[in-house]
Amino acid sequence: MSIASEITRLQNAKADIKTSIEAKGVTVPASAKIDTYDTYIDSISGGGGDDFGQLCLNIGTYSTSNLNLTGVTEIPSYAFAGKKVLTGALTFPSNIESISNNAFDSCSNITSLTIPSTLTYIGASAFSNCTGLIGTLTIPNTVTTIAQNSFYGCSGLTGLVVNAPVNYILNSVFQRCTSLTSVRLGSTIRAIANNSFASCTALSNLYLEYNGVVSLDYNTSIPMTNNITIHIPTGLTASYQSANRWSTMYNNGYLTILEDL
Repeated sequence: MSIASEITRLQNAKADIKTSIEAKGVTVPASAKIDTYDTYIDSISGGGGDDFGQLCLNIGTYSTSNLNLTGVTEIPSYAFAGKKVLTGALTFPSNIESISNNAFDSCSNITSLTIPSTLTYIGASAFSNCTGLIGTLTIPNTVTTIAQNSFYGCSGLTGLVVNAPVNYILNSVFQRCTSLTSVRLGSTIRAIANNSFASCTALSNLYLEYNGVVSLDYNTSIPMTNNITIHIPTGLTASYQSANRWSTMYNNGYLTILEDL
């Protein structure tokens, strides 16, 4: 691609975005630079509403590499929900701090997520039913909220590492992640809520870094009839063998305990 044709493409993309913003009733001066367009998007009632996702995509090409999130700190609710033509690996820029409820709900052709160290909030159902996600998902230690159902039904994920400094894995956060085999929960996580890992039928290894017994709030917190090996800090085996619900799994032969953390 020549320099001239690339300049033309960028100019056309800028014009398309300007047209989309002005169609929502916000005037964009002809002299405005594209890196200031987020200001005009924020001026739209509701922060761009259902068209936010369209404003962040180059017209005609819905791949993750075409997402323009420059200057955006919060992705609104339902911004990209249901955009199955949004495809590929999704890497968020370092300006993103919050991903609101259902922002990428049912974007089934996103294949991986790279979450920046600036992100603090993942809303309810933010990535639910993103069935194309594969491999291991890592949630960094800057994330202080992982809301319920946020990764519900991500059936392609095989690994999970939660470094977030949260105390609980909330209801149904990873429910129906049916390919998930290995989960590592950071040292602050001391409880797993109702349905957190329900229907995770492939789950076989849980790495629990908390220096105490991680409580299972309900019988449906994890699949209690899976053959699961838990990896725990030294000196906690007896406590897990006698703890509520863990003891049931242990006594029924479904739980192996290794002190290797």
